[in-house]
Amino acid sequence: MRKKPSDEDRAVSHEHDASSVAQADSLDPNSNSGQTKTSADHAARYRTLLDAVPDAVTLHDTRGDIVDANAAAVRTFGYPLHALRGMNVRDLNPNLPEDHMTAVMRTHGVDRTFSVVGVNRRADGTTFPVEVHSNVFLDAGQHRVVAVARDISTRVEAERQLRVSAEHMRKQARIDSLTRLPNRDTMLEATRDALAAAEPGIGPAVLYIDLDRFKILNDMLGHHAGDRLLLATAERLRMCCEGHARCGRYGNDEFIVLLPRCAQDDAARACAQRIIRAFEQPFELEGEAFVLTTSIGIACHPEHGDSAELLIQHADTAMHEAKRRGRHTFRAFDKTLNDHLGMRNQIESQLRLALDHGELWLAFQPKVSLRERRIVGAEALLRWRSPQFGEVSPTDFIPHAENSGEIVRIGAWVVKEACRQLREWRDQGLELDHIAVNVSFRQLLSGTFSDSVQAALQAHDLPGNALELEMTERILIDEAPDTLDTFTALKRMGVRLTIDDFGEGYSSFNYLRHLPIDSVKISHTFMQGIPVQPADTAICEAIVRIAESLGLKVVAEGVETEEQLAFLERIGTDDAQGFFFSRPIEAARLPVFMQQWNRSDRG
Repeated sequence: MRKKPSDEDRAVSHEHDASSVAQADSLDPNSNSGQTKTSADHAARYRTLLDAVPDAVTLHDTRGDIVDANAAAVRTFGYPLHALRGMNVRDLNPNLPEDHMTAVMRTHGVDRTFSVVGVNRRADGTTFPVEVHSNVFLDAGQHRVVAVARDISTRVEAERQLRVSAEHMRKQARIDSLTRLPNRDTMLEATRDALAAAEPGIGPAVLYIDLDRFKILNDMLGHHAGDRLLLATAERLRMCCEGHARCGRYGNDEFIVLLPRCAQDDAARACAQRIIRAFEQPFELEGEAFVLTTSIGIACHPEHGDSAELLIQHADTAMHEAKRRGRHTFRAFDKTLNDHLGMRNQIESQLRLALDHGELWLAFQPKVSLRERRIVGAEALLRWRSPQFGEVSPTDFIPHAENSGEIVRIGAWVVKEACRQLREWRDQGLELDHIAVNVSFRQLLSGTFSDSVQAALQAHDLPGNALELEMTERILIDEAPDTLDTFTALKRMGVRLTIDDFGEGYSSFNYLRHLPIDSVKISHTFMQGIPVQPADTAICEAIVRIAESLGLKVVAEGVETEEQLAFLERIGTDDAQGFFFSRPIEAARLPVFMQQWNRSDRG
């Protein structure tokens, strides 16, 4: 519905009508009364059309002096019509250049509109943004300019808000949402900038920081508490950063500190020391104190890389070496680590062929019943005899098999080969209750694991209880919902299930109550302190008591001394294995070892 004209609009319109009639008469000296009436009608239609335009319209001469305007112009600028007439367009927009009208007039005859965005001023002195489109035309032989000015305040404000929002989103995209530290992309960019600004002898150093055992604490306390630990970690790292140093979050529990102008690696080492000392102080959480240590790798320009990606990669490699050396320390990158990295890549490549080429084999470590003092089983341990590398340590190739997924195929072979070997021993008359095999989480999640186990048992005519599967407690924590069906299927076959390295985690006791576990294996790391270290001794005693209450057997691994054995017997440990009894041996030697064991006083 068309808006009803206001009294002001009517007054402006009447004033326009009279003016237009007079102007129309003056254009034709031979006009008569009929012509005058026709001109008046034309002027009225002109005024009606002009006032119907919602934007401010002004008519001015070649100098920019306004000769007419519509009702919207009166409302927009706040001047009455008689005041607008005679004003210059630069009175409404003082920022227009002096040659503005010259530029407008150049568009005449080229069928082009002259457009400009600027700021106009109202009668009360306030300003507002406008978009003005001007056209030149001939009126009774005189050049005139019609200008349409649109108030674009709403559009300008919307664009401003969009810019603010875009800038906010840009900043958010550069900041980790939890810790509010710069994120991975930001730290990469900052490292590139530091490299670009590097000078001879002065360049960036990168510290790659990983929180030791954070995953275990996160599983134990829950993700909400884990987030609080990460927030506290971020704050401590900020406090450790001096001068122009920047810290950012690079991954889940991984952080980076960038020293953009480092003259020598002493500064990086000093920063690493500050971080390590800072994290020796416990975190207060849920009314308890938790120590969360760090492993740190250092890489410096130009010795360790000339790109951001390479510096960070080498710092990451050094960090993993620090973890391998026992955690809670730092390590600077060097050529030895680089050679080791190259060796790891070669190992990963050759490992894919090892099974098909018959390079993998099994060693067996006897397991002894402490109550009966007889050998009741053996653990199958994977070995790799490579023509290129010689005997490759399991710690060097098994992680690669895990990461690449090759462990699923290799693991299936281990189960099959262990069952075949046990069948062979039993056919030779060897009284061995069971064989134990280590299982990775990738095998359990493969979807075909229980079927492959059943096929191996059937192929070698073995009952299910002849096979024991050992898995770390992290499998229970990380994948309990997904592995329950697999556990159930294995138990239906009679397969024994054991938690290996028990005690290194913190939250498995709850899972032991709900999952069909038969036994737990005390981690060899606790054996090192038994029986002289009170903490290790107390942990072992607690594990045995809890296992007894749940009806589980307890196996100790890593037994090396008579004192350790005596302690384990005293607290009621069921079975044990370790160098005190035997190192891992080849399959052909196990029958001979058992015969010697049975003839000795230990049997």
